[in-house]
Amino acid sequence: MQRFKSTLGTDDWERVMDLSEKLTLPNSGGGNTSGSDFQLVHKMLYGFWADHSWDDIIRLRQLFDPIIARDAIGVISIFQDLSNKAIIAAEKANRKKELAHFLGADGHNLHRRGLHMKALRSFERASELYLELGDDFESLKNYYMTSLCYRAVGNTKKAKRILEDVFLRLDNNNPWRGNPIQALGWIARDEKMFSLAEEHFRKAIEYQKLTKDPDILVAGTLADLGEILGLQGNYEDAHKTLEESLNIILSKKGQYKRQEARTLIKIAELSYLENQLGAALEVLDRADDKVRGHGYDLPWKIEMLKALIYFKQRKILFAYHKIRSANHLFVSLGLPQSEFYKQVLIKIKTITIRTS
Repeated sequence: MQRFKSTLGTDDWERVMDLSEKLTLPNSGGGNTSGSDFQLVHKMLYGFWADHSWDDIIRLRQLFDPIIARDAIGVISIFQDLSNKAIIAAEKANRKKELAHFLGADGHNLHRRGLHMKALRSFERASELYLELGDDFESLKNYYMTSLCYRAVGNTKKAKRILEDVFLRLDNNNPWRGNPIQALGWIARDEKMFSLAEEHFRKAIEYQKLTKDPDILVAGTLADLGEILGLQGNYEDAHKTLEESLNIILSKKGQYKRQEARTLIKIAELSYLENQLGAALEVLDRADDKVRGHGYDLPWKIEMLKALIYFKQRKILFAYHKIRSANHLFVSLGLPQSEFYKQVLIKIKTITIRTS
């Protein structure tokens, strides 16, 4: 007996649909929306959950599908709850297509939050389900995402092997090739092969511009390209490229705060390379305002870079506190402490190449 469903008013679904549309509008990211706006979503989710009304939970989750993928919204706690319960509901209702989709979306949000091993498991399950459903391309896209998870936890060998497999299964004219090409650029950057990384990022942008709604993909790769240009000493072009990236993201008016913060961090690193340390700290504060408290993976990177800046300024006590803060944030993501020190060393080696 679905007791909660019988208490819903005729306009409750309409109100939730209005909210889902509202959240797609400019300046309506997580920081610009009142918690009271989500009370009805909370009420419906937990009411349907108590009634074991799986199809209604799936319907509720699908209403917010366009925005849960956006990084300004997906980290809000009620949407994390909705995503988790929708996965269980799809399993209970044996709706494999919806389950595969929800798992893939869950993987993306976990990956953005720095929970890479949990994301890996979601992507693997989604890939397997899509394969069972006969959707080879969706399976391949989720399989590709596992390479990013392995790279994020330091298993570059495994990441490369997956990317090689992905390229073998993709037509040369498929615009989606831009994604794995970008990943090759990240690995080349990690390995300090900066000219190769630049080549990969430029090629990725060519492919990404051929996709539907390419703006955010291109903005992310432009940020990577700007970073690489700076590491090669081409500061003027680096600034232009990073500003181009930031302007694309700002045109979305609050819908992609993590992407905005990511580009701001790269601008701060460029200022560090130019020995403009005060400017770098100001930009990092802007980045911090975008993501602090939202469960993203970026705050520890902001704190780490601030520590390096303070160390360069010989403010040793400030640097010590910031590196401790970065370590705490990193470990809170469930990542090993040894990996934190590895990441710090990588960053030191990378951004001191041009300043030594």
